[in-house]
Amino acid sequence: MLGIRKDGSTALTGEMRSSLRDQITTYCGATEKTDTEEIDPQSNAEIVDYKTEENKMHFLTVAHDVICPWCWVAWRQGKQLREEFPMLELRWVGYELLPDGLPYTPTPPDPNAAIKPRVPSRFDLLLTTERLTLPVRTRDRSVSRLALEGAEFAYELEGTTKAEAYLDALYHAYWEESQDIADRSILNLIATKAGLNIASFAEALDTHVYRSQVIEYDDPAHDAGVWNVPTWMFPEEWIAEQPYSVIREFATRFLKEI
Repeated sequence: MLGIRKDGSTALTGEMRSSLRDQITTYCGATEKTDTEEIDPQSNAEIVDYKTEENKMHFLTVAHDVICPWCWVAWRQGKQLREEFPMLELRWVGYELLPDGLPYTPTPPDPNAAIKPRVPSRFDLLLTTERLTLPVRTRDRSVSRLALEGAEFAYELEGTTKAEAYLDALYHAYWEESQDIADRSILNLIATKAGLNIASFAEALDTHVYRSQVIEYDDPAHDAGVWNVPTWMFPEEWIAEQPYSVIREFATRFLKEI
């Protein structure tokens, strides 16, 4: 989904982009697990040493917003990618498409649409390629700020497994159930389903302690090099709004090069 550009917005300078990519490349590198797998000392099970090359986890950042239909597709692509490449861990970072003060300006309808052959959009073609059908929401768009702050809380204090469970429930609630994810009671239910500490979750949302970790459109996102969500931040190249076959090719090269 394209960001809504303001007049005068600019892209990153070469120096800024280079610096940001260096940071992402460092983050995308391999992180070794230092602990061995816990086993029953009486068993004959082999101790798995996670320091070996084969068992390193590799990290990739993905920019997203739950209210974006392209990101609904990307979330499913991410699940498929993790199944195929279990050594790859995705870090989903919130980029708020419609923060306060940024109006939604849909593309005006074509006045001649009725007399023209129907032409599929890029998104229609992506759905066809991925064999997906986007759920039809029965509510207006939600403000995603609090929901994305909740994800940052989950990653930092609850760990990747619970953060992914939270995001999975969040995407499902918004798209399949047409829930308003700006509603605190809905977010509490989602957090409960994901197994988060509800008292700590509520405090984090009340105090907005993770507010600065959610990046807003337009200018802050553009300054960070993100013009579309989802953006997959491979060190080789940042790619956006791609079919799974392309993402898989980049992931294969990424893991081979590390």
